[in-house]
Amino acid sequence: MYHEIHKLNRFGFSTARIARYLVMDPRSVAKYLRMNEDQYEEYNGSHIDKIYTDDGRFLNDMLPFFDTYLKYE
Repeated sequence: MYHEIHKLNRFGFSTARIARYLVMDPRSVAKYLRMNEDQYEEYNGSHIDKIYTDDGRFLNDMLPFFDTYLKYE
């Protein structure tokens, strides 16, 4: 999405036109245009960081019904 938005912007499309073309909110398009690629990668991966622990396992509070069966040592 980020790359498509920036490509259309380089071709001269306005924020509103990009939003209509990609069926997005113009504010989201503007947000992506303000980002550089590193910021996008950080933003894109931020939701995953909240699901997994540092060792790659699901947080126990995400799946409380497994607590009795899964004991991590």
